[in-house]
Amino acid sequence: MPFRPRPAVSGAVLAAAAVLLCPAAAQARPAVPAGPGWSAAPAPGRGAAPSAQDRPYFYLEGAPGTVLADRLSLGNPTRRPVTVRLRGTGGGTGGGAGSWLRFAAGQVTVPPRTRASVPFTVTVPRDAALGDHPGTITATGGPARHGGPAVRRTVPVHLRVAGPALSALTAEDVSVRRRGSAAVIHYTLVNRGNTVLTPRLAVRADGLLGPVLRRAAHTLPLTLEPGQRARLTADWPDPPALDAVDLRLTVTAGGGAHDAATASYTAVPWGVAAGAALVPVAGAAGLLSVRRRRRRRRGDEGDERRDGGGGSGGGNERPAPPAALPAAVATALAAALVLAPSAAGSARAASPAGTASLSGTARAASPAEAPGGRPTVQLSRKEAGKGGTLTVSGRGWRPKALLTLLICGQNMIGGTNSCANGDGRAVTTDAHGTFRKRLPVAEPPKPCPCVVHVATVTGAAAAADAAFKVAGHPVAPLPRERTGGRLAVLSPPRLAGSSGLLTWFGAPPQRELTVTVGNLGSAPARNPVFQVGTSHGVFAPQWEEQQWRGTVPPGKKVQVKLPVELAAGAHGDYLVSLEYGGKVLAEQPWGVGRPWGVTLFWVLLCVVVPTAVFRIGMAVVDRVRPRRTAGHARPRIRTRRTTSAGDRAALPWFTPDTAPSTTTSTERPTSKGSA
Repeated sequence: MPFRPRPAVSGAVLAAAAVLLCPAAAQARPAVPAGPGWSAAPAPGRGAAPSAQDRPYFYLEGAPGTVLADRLSLGNPTRRPVTVRLRGTGGGTGGGAGSWLRFAAGQVTVPPRTRASVPFTVTVPRDAALGDHPGTITATGGPARHGGPAVRRTVPVHLRVAGPALSALTAEDVSVRRRGSAAVIHYTLVNRGNTVLTPRLAVRADGLLGPVLRRAAHTLPLTLEPGQRARLTADWPDPPALDAVDLRLTVTAGGGAHDAATASYTAVPWGVAAGAALVPVAGAAGLLSVRRRRRRRRGDEGDERRDGGGGSGGGNERPAPPAALPAAVATALAAALVLAPSAAGSARAASPAGTASLSGTARAASPAEAPGGRPTVQLSRKEAGKGGTLTVSGRGWRPKALLTLLICGQNMIGGTNSCANGDGRAVTTDAHGTFRKRLPVAEPPKPCPCVVHVATVTGAAAAADAAFKVAGHPVAPLPRERTGGRLAVLSPPRLAGSSGLLTWFGAPPQRELTVTVGNLGSAPARNPVFQVGTSHGVFAPQWEEQQWRGTVPPGKKVQVKLPVELAAGAHGDYLVSLEYGGKVLAEQPWGVGRPWGVTLFWVLLCVVVPTAVFRIGMAVVDRVRPRRTAGHARPRIRTRRTTSAGDRAALPWFTPDTAPSTTTSTERPTSKGSA
């Protein structure tokens, strides 16, 4: 067959085009880029070069507050040095692996035909939410000297923050405000746990005449990150025009999070109120007019009787005009006009809103899919030495799920820092949720007891462990369980109790601080010691240690009650603070009334003491004042006392009939009466 130069040239051109297009295809598989140029991939174990069987991504798992480590492999098969700049990207507003990445060197120069292993760490914040936090390692570089284009490589990082999940949701600051003929319900939702929540809201309102609003639980169009606070509103299109309403909001979320908050709403339209105020006035005016008419009618009848002489009254009798009826009818109509809008609004709010909310609940309650069983893992052998292989199989996993397989020491306490990450493998489950994968046996960085850890990389979190023994690897007892935990307040604090009579007279005010706390850490909190502080005005708080007797397990919540006492005679605005582990958990204001009994005591003291001193002083003066002697006594003027007949008759041994005659008199008789 003769040689044809044109087809050969065309084949060479096609081969060159395929070589030029190779880097684009290589970016789809970041672990082993095809074609010439430098590469970036997760570093495999044993210092070997990355291959197609190695992990194509980084998988890191740890609890909040841990520092996870791994290595990035940079290979330069070319004849020129390559300078690569490294940075972490991704994470979004809620944080992620990209924003928590720290490299040993942000810029690395890889010599020709050399492979560099760059260590990096991922620091998980203590307040990080549980779940997946994806990120990306972006490597940008080119020839160390000018003359070549820059090339970008990306390696995905899948970070899973593990730990006890604790869901807590509170509803706060509930109020109702009028807006024209409608009303708006204002409320605040706070995620106080460590999981992402999608809240559901139910509204209930009861008036004086019965229910006025019913809204079944419905899902709100938002998600709350841990610690996030959202100020929301809900429309109330037809509130009652005149009523006193008790409003109750109930919020729920996944993980058993629930809370309820109440508020009062009084609807008083000024026009209707003014009309209602005029009803008694109109009634009084009608009654006064009726009485005047009766008086006039009685006067006219009296005049007719006087004029007619008391004839037959059959023709003169006239039916009394129903004057009292219009006033009563007017009062009844006014009352009906006042109460009609309230009853109509109550009927409208109770019927349509309740029907719509019930239909929405029926739609939301239908499950999308039935929950599956718990995933399992089986090993082909229970023990193997370094350099060997074992087959890992499993079932009950989510179909088409990406899994990672790792050999970890110390039962994976501490996350992937205890695992042989470089020798991990990735596998995808089939349509039935099963898999089968060969895993090389490597020595983990921590001593045994060891496990084979299988976990999902994306989607819903699922994991399973199987005990495995690495032959020849050291064995050590598991570390002791730490105590202390990481407590957080899951509900607004409140002060329970009241002041007694002794407090009114200056006794120390006492209350009981009640708060719900949850353990967000991985260790139990046994008999935690809290710091309770009280501050007044601009003064620094005075702290007092108080130990709560009990244990808060990881991922659980309990109600803690601690006594609070102020100094005797304290009054004014105080602030009660609760601290644990050097962090203020909650603050609650406390308004203490003035002890008026003490004021009354001082007022009475200011009145009684001067009076008593005056009386005592007068008594002392009477005692100390000298008495007059007989020589200096005043001469007394003796007066002659005459005894009258009435005095003598009053003597006990005489009676008026037998008293002696009083003919003897010192008066001289007159001339006519003398003998």
